[in-house]
Amino acid sequence: MDYVNTSIDNDYSNIHPLRKSINRYRRTKMSQTTWNKIKATFLRQVENDWVVSGGSMLDDFLEMGGNSWIEKISKDMDTKREWYGI
Repeated sequence: MDYVNTSIDNDYSNIHPLRKSINRYRRTKMSQTTWNKIKATFLRQVENDWVVSGGSMLDDFLEMGGNSWIEKISKDMDTKREWYGI
């Protein structure tokens, strides 16, 4: 699936907006294995919260009201470092 980004950050890669936001927040690039675990654990919850919020684009939601999700995922990654393979 192709993702469209409304912010101008000169990053035209086909990376999921949640993954981009977590990478930007943590200032690192996560591995595909770590992303798969985050996707399996949190993606559905984040997308449900986004749909309920009525936001138009997922990346906009993550920058505005979804910051709490990014912080929560980052804290979970720090807590469970071995499971995430960090």
